[in-house]
Amino acid sequence: MLKKIFEYLLILAFASALTLGFYLFLAEANSSPLHKSRIQVTLENVSHKWNDLFYSDLNKKQPADNVVVLAIDEPSVIEIGRWPWSRTVINEITQQLLKYDIKTLSYDIIFSEEESAAMDNSFATTVSKAPDKLILGTFSDYSSRVLPYQDYCLTQAFLYTGGSQLVKINPFLLVEDDTIVFEETPFNQLFTPLFSAIDQTSQRTYLNFYSLESSQQLSRYQLNTLNFFKKQKIYEYCSEWLTAQDNYSFTDDNSIQALYFKVFETKTAAELNEKLSLLKTTPVLNTIPQYEMWTQNIPALQEAAIYTASFVASPDADGVIRNYPLLFRTGNQLGTSYIPSLALQAYLASTGYQAIFKLKQSNGQKNVSQIEIQDVSQDSGADDTPLVTTLPVNPEGKMLINYYGKQNTIPYISAKELLHASDRLEYSIRIPQSNGAFLIEKRQVDKAEFLKDKNIIFGATAVGIYDIRTTPHDINYPGPEIHATALSNLLSQNYLRYFKDELRYAPWLLFLTLIISLLIFIKAEVLLASIAFSLTAIILVLLQRYLYHEGYLFHSSFLFLVLVFTSFFASLIYKYFFQSRKSKEIKKAFSKYVSKDVVEEILKNESAIELRGQKLFMSVYFSDIRGFTEFSEKMDPLELSELLNKYFTPMSAVITQHQGTIDKYIGDAVMAMFGAPINYKNHAHQACYAALGCLNALEKLNEEFVLRNWPKIDIGIGINTGYMNAGNIGSETIQNYTVIGDSVNLASRLESLNKNYGTHIIISEFTYEIVKDNFNCKELDTVNVKGKKEPVKIYELLSTK
Repeated sequence: MLKKIFEYLLILAFASALTLGFYLFLAEANSSPLHKSRIQVTLENVSHKWNDLFYSDLNKKQPADNVVVLAIDEPSVIEIGRWPWSRTVINEITQQLLKYDIKTLSYDIIFSEEESAAMDNSFATTVSKAPDKLILGTFSDYSSRVLPYQDYCLTQAFLYTGGSQLVKINPFLLVEDDTIVFEETPFNQLFTPLFSAIDQTSQRTYLNFYSLESSQQLSRYQLNTLNFFKKQKIYEYCSEWLTAQDNYSFTDDNSIQALYFKVFETKTAAELNEKLSLLKTTPVLNTIPQYEMWTQNIPALQEAAIYTASFVASPDADGVIRNYPLLFRTGNQLGTSYIPSLALQAYLASTGYQAIFKLKQSNGQKNVSQIEIQDVSQDSGADDTPLVTTLPVNPEGKMLINYYGKQNTIPYISAKELLHASDRLEYSIRIPQSNGAFLIEKRQVDKAEFLKDKNIIFGATAVGIYDIRTTPHDINYPGPEIHATALSNLLSQNYLRYFKDELRYAPWLLFLTLIISLLIFIKAEVLLASIAFSLTAIILVLLQRYLYHEGYLFHSSFLFLVLVFTSFFASLIYKYFFQSRKSKEIKKAFSKYVSKDVVEEILKNESAIELRGQKLFMSVYFSDIRGFTEFSEKMDPLELSELLNKYFTPMSAVITQHQGTIDKYIGDAVMAMFGAPINYKNHAHQACYAALGCLNALEKLNEEFVLRNWPKIDIGIGINTGYMNAGNIGSETIQNYTVIGDSVNLASRLESLNKNYGTHIIISEFTYEIVKDNFNCKELDTVNVKGKKEPVKIYELLSTK
């Protein structure tokens, strides 16, 4: 009983430990990437690879029919010339698209270098004529890692370095954040003078490096480097602000201290320190991806455009792009710090919808709790703007990309097609075949009809231009199609959703699975346990396939499976080190005294064996050689030993053949038990069969003894049936499995009574009542037995019926 309780407690503890680890993994997976450990990243990478295997099981709809990739591909490069193309070519392509009344054109390219005033201004004029349709692109390679309060500095750095041209008033984008503190604090009055001083210091450092006195001595290219260097130093300062590395500390400069007093409306250093302490401790980490030093388009284009969106890729730690950030930021100021992604801005401009990002503080950080898409065109002026949908995103505002397959599952138009005078154009698309393969099919269509109301992503697909990414479907996937796929997901509302309640329900499901699995694994044989584990794994895989088919990501499914496997492996270890010990003990205790079949039966039913002691209803057998003392004194000791061995061997074989267990050999006597250690119903019958079998074997044995001039042997056998105490009995170092009790003593006395009645086998009335229908018996007498108040009838066992 105690062992079973121990097993159950061990199962409970082990399942609880694994479930706790699983819960912590899920909790950390929902936290900011800044807080993830190496183990977490490794586990997530493996989980991602596992989940990638199921992408083919997604219930994919066809891509939205109004999304197209305008490809800067190899044929276009051959025909137009190597990339980058002249601004005149880009302008002509843009004008052609606008002529055909497209919905939107998003540039997955950037125009950061001036070409010529005439070309640049001409392109800017085109942009200014259709600002509601044209979306410029921007990117940054500099992911920001600053303390939460330093976001205030980043906001001002972004604006100081031209961010106001990137982020303009956008009626389609709204960020709701009620957790911002110090919102009314005029940080610009503090940082503008500081950034100006940093600019001057950076310029002096740069000029001194080249031993120059004025920036007028720099070339145009050196000026570009100087401007980059200045911008870099400004952003670097934000990571040092109000730390020990702050070179513009208010404690070292009275003029700077005056700025702090003015901005924070304080008069004393104590008041200022109190305000700054609140500033440093109140903000929490904003998990929306933050970048700095954004690359901008040339000023003429930025001024002409309304929308600028980010085409920054967001690969996971293993380099595969599975998520699509819908929003980026530099700082934390509403209306000026947030930059939408290319796909989101195209979606909003195309539909006229408004995206509302709702930020909520939880677990010590600020997360995206919800993104609502509202149809502001149907706004009646009341608070009942129609809700179109809610976007499925993680706490960082990233949407899982529901890929439609390998590259070119969204139509590609070669950019050169827009420069042809023909009224028709050719586009390519990947078409699935009946045999499961895909074919890139080229189609000719009417140009005006095909381009009308299209949302176009304009970017490079040529491998040599290096905008090639890795996705779960393809290791060479053009970057523009990633944006096009995300845009198609948004327009068709064909999402791959996060299983949001995973953190709530998955640990309980795992705990229940582990408890049931461990009970099966530990209690069942290895083969059955293996089958049970295989079935569990199959069920989990089928569940994963089903969820994917329904468009849900079970993020932790691989870890779930690993933990079930861990429980299976742990159960095997438990079986080997604990249960096998009992098996060895049983084999050691019984292999010499019972048949191999009985030993195997014992091992199969270990739960029925109790070696420490138990009361069993069973039969016991005693036999003894008549006149042994007399002839043993006349025989040589070695010869006597050989005779006994010759005698015991067939007697033992008959006993074990009839499911008996040899208890011990006492001189010339044999003690055997039937019904232990495995208790079975017909133990009394088996004892009687064994007794008759021993007499038959003795006849053949005596024939051999005569030939060897050994004395013939005569034996007496006593059998009794009743309750006896069976178990390991002995010292701490030496023990023997045996039976004791009054019923055993009676069997021993019955054996000795054979010489009084001239019989060979005497059984008690308790045995007789059980076997009388199967054996011929003769009543002998009634005898008084020690330990019994009433006399006991005894019978001679003659033969079977």
